[in-house]
Amino acid sequence: MAPRALRQLVPGVVLVAALGGGCAPTTSAQLAKDLSSLDAATRADAASCLERRAREQGELPGDVLEAILQQAPRETDPVARASMMRTLGHTGDVRAKEVLDAYARTDDGSQRAVASAALQAWAVAAGKVPPGHAFSPEWPYGTEAYPPRK
Repeated sequence: MAPRALRQLVPGVVLVAALGGGCAPTTSAQLAKDLSSLDAATRADAASCLERRAREQGELPGDVLEAILQQAPRETDPVARASMMRTLGHTGDVRAKEVLDAYARTDDGSQRAVASAALQAWAVAAGKVPPGHAFSPEWPYGTEAYPPRK
């Protein structure tokens, strides 16, 4: 069963995904610009669209990746931040690893679950493990450089 905090976050992620269904005609450059919007829903929607593109394409234009690398660590909306972290994971970009590592060092259970999934996606996208690799349920927590899960 998912931790309570994760169960609370999931409806928001589903809502953002449902609202983000119309993002296909929007350019990646516009979505990157939307990541710095004052409106949290706009940032979350843009992050969701970019996450989908990164998952499907495995990479993003350099300026878009730069925008996510800059915005993700300072994002205050948990849904937008989680989507940005998953996006970074799907890119496999070496610069994303540092951001993901910092995100993983938290006591917040929902953030830790997202961080684990994002780091797993990163490891596959970066070629560190083959697609379909079976990660342990606790990975990366309890391994070198990551605190054990509490």
